[in-house]
Amino acid sequence: MQNDILDEILSVANQAAREAQEVQLDGWKNGTSVRAKGDPHDLVTAADVEAERRIASVIHERFPDHNFRGEEAGDAGRESDWVWIVDPIDGTTNFARGLAYFSVSIAAVYQGRTVVGLVANPVLGETFTAVEGRGAFLNGEKLHGPRAASFNEALMITGFYYDRGKNIAQTLSMIGRWYERGFMGLRRLGSAALDLCQLAAGRADGYFEIGLNAWDFAAGEFIARQAGVLVTDGEGRSLPHEKTTIIAGTPEVWRTLKEDWDIVRNSP
Repeated sequence: MQNDILDEILSVANQAAREAQEVQLDGWKNGTSVRAKGDPHDLVTAADVEAERRIASVIHERFPDHNFRGEEAGDAGRESDWVWIVDPIDGTTNFARGLAYFSVSIAAVYQGRTVVGLVANPVLGETFTAVEGRGAFLNGEKLHGPRAASFNEALMITGFYYDRGKNIAQTLSMIGRWYERGFMGLRRLGSAALDLCQLAAGRADGYFEIGLNAWDFAAGEFIARQAGVLVTDGEGRSLPHEKTTIIAGTPEVWRTLKEDWDIVRNSP
């Protein structure tokens, strides 16, 4: 793909992210209305809706023929080789509670392949970006991924989906196995997009989560991969742009996580 096209896609993603961050920061500092979706644990705020509207407007103004899939409004249904997969606030519960760990996540996908990703935390002023074939960056500085040579050295990140049944039981079984193996420690931070970027930045070494939607991970997993992180679904395959399990880390950490997941998911 021509570099000028990718440069323009990244420029539009940055412009859209700035619009979203303006909404996020206003809502985070001054408050915003909050309601539950179908699940009482799955929150949406007025800031989510407005941030997504602004992102979609920026993208549609420059690329009116591109499709758009957002967490709040869903799939626009346009027939196009291009689709933008967007989470206007990844980490809405953190955002609604005043915790400074949430993000805007924007991925540009061409013919089923992510080619540009952006994840930004407006409170910390950190913007992670990646363009296909160019590597991953944090505020313009190139990222090189995690360095843990063994699982014993690994700082893990995980998440808990809204499901309070089998998914939680399996996640807790995975965590139990990590402690039995011996590892550095575990963090549950609350924004999958940012979590995956922490691996890209070398701040954590492995990531596991069940039942993530494409808008949660599309940009973050791409940024992680461009930084050299091994990222797959629970079967060891490339991630689809649909709900899936994610296993990510250095090759050694990934192998350990995949081994544990094969045992846990096949247990009665």
